[in-house]
Amino acid sequence: MRGNRLFPATLAMLVSLGARGQSPGIDEATGAYLQGDHARALSLFEPLAEEGNPLAQYSMANLYASGQGVEQNQGEAVRWLRRAARGGYRRAAVDLGNRYASGLGVERDLEEAAKWFEMAGTLTAEEGQEEAESDCD
Repeated sequence: MRGNRLFPATLAMLVSLGARGQSPGIDEATGAYLQGDHARALSLFEPLAEEGNPLAQYSMANLYASGQGVEQNQGEAVRWLRRAARGGYRRAAVDLGNRYASGLGVERDLEEAAKWFEMAGTLTAEEGQEEAESDCD
C-alpha cells in the first residue's frame, strides 16, 4: 500500500473545501506534505493529532498506511483512523469500515465493518459523490 494514491487527492480536496486554517499548523503540515516533505508533515501533524484534531489524525493514519515519512505500520494507521472516526471524521470511519471488511491491518470482521460504515452513513451527497469519483481515478 506504499504510495497511497487517495491521500494526496483527499488532502487536496480538504484544502479546497476550507480545511486550511482549521487549526494552527494544519496549513504548514499540509504544505509540507504537498511539497513531498513527508517526515516534516508527520512531525507537524502529530502534535495536532495528539490534541484531538480529526484531520491531523486522519493524515497520520494515511502517512502510516503508506509509509510516507515513517515506517509503514498498518496497526498505527488503524489506531489513528479509529481516533479520527471517533472524533467525527466521516472519511476515517469509511476507511476503517473498509479495513475491517478486507482485513487490512485488523482481523477481518464484517460486523465491525458494518459498525463503522453505519457511523459514516451520514455522509452528505456531495462527500459521497467526491468519494465515488476519487475511487474511479
